[in-house]
Amino acid sequence: YEYYSKFGLGARELQVIKLVIAGLSNNQISERLFISTTTLRTHLKNIYNKVKGSGGSVEFLPFERKYDVSQIKNNPSPS
Repeated sequence: YEYYSKFGLGARELQVIKLVIAGLSNNQISERLFISTTTLRTHLKNIYNKVKGSGGSVEFLPFERKYDVSQIKNNPSPS
């Protein structure tokens, strides 16, 4: 969790990472943070872009959280 604090993530994004690492599902995280799953997906996308764009590892994110499922179906090699 502390590894990700150096990538310029906001407080909410760090909360999301902490819960993802703890193994909570998207629904559980959304309920705990009082946000919609759409907002959670936006946070996950922003986290991924900030960390990956800075050369960091996003291994904490399971594959299905890194990429929208519809993108995978239409484009098997996500960018």
